Amino acid sequence: MAVKKTSAKKKASPKAPVKQAKVSKAKSAPPKKTALKSKASPKKPLSKSSPASRRKSAKKASAKKTEKPAEKTEPKNIQAGNKRKMIISVIAILLIFFLAFAASKNFDFSPSDSSSSPVLAVDVGDTVSVNYIGRFTDSKVFDTSYESVAKENDLYVEGRDYTPLTFGVGAGQMIKGFDDAVVGMALGETKTVTIPPEDAYGASDPEMVIDIPTSLDRIMYLEREFEISSSDFDNAFGKEPILDDIVGAMFPWNFTVKEISPENITLEYMMEIGDTFIMPQTAWNSTVTEKNGTTLTIMQNPEEGQVIQTLFGPASITFTEDTISLQVNAETGQEIMTPYGQGTVVSVSEGSITFDLNPPMAGKTLIFDITVENVTKAVVENIE
Repeated sequence: MAVKKTSAKKKASPKAPVKQAKVSKAKSAPPKKTALKSKASPKKPLSKSSPASRRKSAKKASAKKTEKPAEKTEPKNIQAGNKRKMIISVIAILLIFFLAFAASKNFDFSPSDSSSSPVLAVDVGDTVSVNYIGRFTDSKVFDTSYESVAKENDLYVEGRDYTPLTFGVGAGQMIKGFDDAVVGMALGETKTVTIPPEDAYGASDPEMVIDIPTSLDRIMYLEREFEISSSDFDNAFGKEPILDDIVGAMFPWNFTVKEISPENITLEYMMEIGDTFIMPQTAWNSTVTEKNGTTLTIMQNPEEGQVIQTLFGPASITFTEDTISLQVNAETGQEIMTPYGQGTVVSVSEGSITFDLNPPMAGKTLIFDITVENVTKAVVENIE
């Protein structure tokens, strides 16, 4: 029995180093690793006979089988690409459905500036501010809200406020063509519009073009009686006409009411031979030299070298026994303000000046470059 025990101890002795080797492998310092590996070589036959080692081997094998599919997994960049493709496909499908829906609703897909506010279209009743350049058909600029353009075209007026023009659309503050042009324009939009005379300052009235004589007859003949309309009588005398009434106003003589009808009033000059006065629109004395049944004869008596003021500036007077001449320095194209409005000298000839009292823009086609700078929408009140 002692031998068997001894023999048994001898047979079991090979296992001790292996276990010690395992312990020492876990606890020993790195320099002993080489010696441990050489002593652990019997580990392979141990794994074949030990149930514990077989279980460990089975687990390792199972783990290897699990890891194999991972080796076939696609790289991350391929996975990301596939994901992007899938997202793009979904977006494309949604976009197709959206466009189809939008088309059925007649949506407007015209290009727009996403950074700007919603488009404001000008409508009647709104208040707008616009910059503009006005030109004639020959490209000559006649007015503008831009200071730089005014200076470039010799139109600059000192003290004028060169800012956008503000007005109520459809309120009658502007000429019709300009008013109509801004309707429908958007904030920031610029448009060029051509406006014919009928939508601007109207056609030119031929009766407003007059000839002003610069040479006069010294002897004047007046009909003693003449007719004026009822409205002109009211404007001149400010009262209702009364038969045989004596009336006077701005004239240096009086009149007698001779006849009255619904449309016209007949007046007679109350003048006698020898009466002296200054005739309207003259600057010298005139005298009644003769009076007969129907006519008055008046002699005009200017002074030699006399200078008078006219619409066209100072004028010197020369005269003969029969005529009076005014030396006037009028120029063609000269614009003159009169009690009846602004007029323009059309031509100057010997004995007369042709003067147009039509508005300067009358009869002209106008071209405007208009830019909408601001729009204030009209407030609509709901009445229930």
